[in-house]
Amino acid sequence: METPDYAYGLFVSGDAVFMADGMSGLRVVDASDVTAPKEIGVLDASSAAWDVWVTESHAYLAHGFAGLRIVDISDRSAPKEVGSVATPDYAHGVLVAGNVAFVADWDSGLLVMDIFDPTSPCEVAGLATPGMVSGVHVGGNYAYVADWDGGLLIARIGDTRA
Repeated sequence: METPDYAYGLFVSGDAVFMADGMSGLRVVDASDVTAPKEIGVLDASSAAWDVWVTESHAYLAHGFAGLRIVDISDRSAPKEVGSVATPDYAHGVLVAGNVAFVADWDSGLLVMDIFDPTSPCEVAGLATPGMVSGVHVGGNYAYVADWDGGLLIARIGDTRA
């Protein structure tokens, strides 16, 4: 299936594929028939959508200069933004663990966002890095950060549950 822009990131949840598709935003695809996937929903972009993480009811977009955007996906055919938080640089990657979103924000490093209330996310911590942060993964009590100049950085994190 072709998309209008460049597909940068995706998240699979059941038969749905959520795609961060550059300047064309969030694309929701029904992949129940893998031989004929079809787009069923779209959230337009205000900046390049680079990465997406999905929970049961929300999609979290690393959305370039727009920062972190939180999207209600309870109706997959009509995703709608319910919250956002600007970031200092360029949101490139996102991962959600519990009530926390970790945002890889290029030159401003790794940002930690409280997303307990999806309509009012806020930055609660950050980790400065030597270069541009492009990705993050969380395992146990550690965040693993991909940094262009620093390589692999590992940071101890606290409990992400509320």
